[in-house]
Amino acid sequence: MPKGNDIALVFDGDRWWVKDAREEARALPPTQEGLLPGHLPETGVRLVLLPLEAMLLRPFQLPLARPSLLDDALLAQELADMTGEPADAWWLCWSAWSVADGVEGLCMGMPVAWQREMRAARALRATPVVTADGVARLSSWLPTARQGVAAIVDQDAEGVFLGVANAWGWAGLRRLNAAMDTVDQALAEEVRLTLRAMGWSDDAPVFGRLGARLFDLLACDDWQGQHCADDALPDRLSATFVAAAEINNTPLNFRRAHWRPNSLAFDWRQWRRPAVLAGALMLAWLGAETVVWWQLQAEMREQQARIMKAFRQALPHDPVIDPLAQLQRAAGSNSGGAAQTSVVLRELAALARVHARQPWRVQSLTFTAGRVEMRGEIDGLKGLNTLQKQLQQALQREVRIVDTELGKNTVRFRMEWS
Repeated sequence: MPKGNDIALVFDGDRWWVKDAREEARALPPTQEGLLPGHLPETGVRLVLLPLEAMLLRPFQLPLARPSLLDDALLAQELADMTGEPADAWWLCWSAWSVADGVEGLCMGMPVAWQREMRAARALRATPVVTADGVARLSSWLPTARQGVAAIVDQDAEGVFLGVANAWGWAGLRRLNAAMDTVDQALAEEVRLTLRAMGWSDDAPVFGRLGARLFDLLACDDWQGQHCADDALPDRLSATFVAAAEINNTPLNFRRAHWRPNSLAFDWRQWRRPAVLAGALMLAWLGAETVVWWQLQAEMREQQARIMKAFRQALPHDPVIDPLAQLQRAAGSNSGGAAQTSVVLRELAALARVHARQPWRVQSLTFTAGRVEMRGEIDGLKGLNTLQKQLQQALQREVRIVDTELGKNTVRFRMEWS
């Protein structure tokens, strides 16, 4: 089975064929049920081409302000009105442009059962282009710069693809199957009538490839393509694979709406190593954060233990309800220095409340004649600024950052307030 990033799959109506840039085209084993073959390439399918004869092709004209207003529901209803078939029988794509009285274009539909089967196929999830073989064949002959209407024809040993294009897109597409020994004036006349019905005029240019007999019978006024001996024409499948190598995208692409290529369809084996490394980094980060959290919890427990120790020493017979408040009341009832002790306890209570919201490591706390100096360490300048604001709110006074010393991940600081 071919592997790579440039695999083309072609369905000729009976069998599936596969080819990449390094191999000859070969048939895939058929399946008993459904459309797709039993064994698809694992990855790298760039293009799927379906037989144009199996597609629904209809030109349309709708009274809309711009092409962007087109949607599946509008076109499905229009097709149902034109063909009498159920609106949900086809999966649609289209080429459209603005005209004086609305929007016109060409709609192409594939049987919705085919679309559902291909959508479910894992091997095709990332395939960017699914279209008709005639679209690929005729697109390969489109001139780079187009002005006005032009006919595009591409003959092979089994028939001829016909199309008419303008500066905005395809106005019509058709396949006429005809063996080389049946090419006659009747076929040439049908080619002319078909192209005229699509909007081409006899004096407009014609691009593409024709065998010598059909070229002579058509006698185009403005032929700008190639012609060759009838026996030099390739067979349909070979010509289709040649065109498949050149097409990258087209407006008539069935991979649209909720069937866009799946960006999540990738080979897990290619990403296994980066995923393992990313997982290891995530675990390391979570481990470091867990260690910091446990350190902060231990610091909080240590401070709570100090408060409880002071409470037991000062009030050994009182029940513990709110240790800081109880110590403050007890200190306020004593004589000599009671007022100063009460201030200190209020300061400590405020610091404890702030620490619960914004933890930091206290290195020293000094009370001197109404002035308080605190030295400590905190994670980052942002944390230091947050701590300053929260202390000012809790203490109801100005807190100044007197000195800082930046470490690798922390900031040592000295604060004062009075």
